[in-house]
Amino acid sequence: MSLIRIRLFVTPIYTFTGKKFLYSLSDMAYGEWIVFKNNYPRFYINAFEFKSDDQVNKSVEGHLERCLKNKHPKLTLKQHLFGFKSRNLQLQWIELEQISFDELNLI
Repeated sequence: MSLIRIRLFVTPIYTFTGKKFLYSLSDMAYGEWIVFKNNYPRFYINAFEFKSDDQVNKSVEGHLERCLKNKHPKLTLKQHLFGFKSRNLQLQWIELEQISFDELNLI
């Protein structure tokens, strides 16, 4: 696993338990996902970094969701925050571990 510095959109969310942050990639980020653990970005996956072409031809997002659900139930592709979104969108550089499907089996 290698660290990658990635620019994410950060939106403050006001919840009953306090201020939290919603992290997201650009809408133009095709074939890229953030994997969250406890509503905080933990890993970055890029579909075009795979070694074999048959993995890219499958429904990558569906396969990734099934893999996370079955093998790593604490990891998810979506944050689960409920509250009021702020209009103050910020861009922030964050370091994440870049992994592939093969490496997901090892964590």
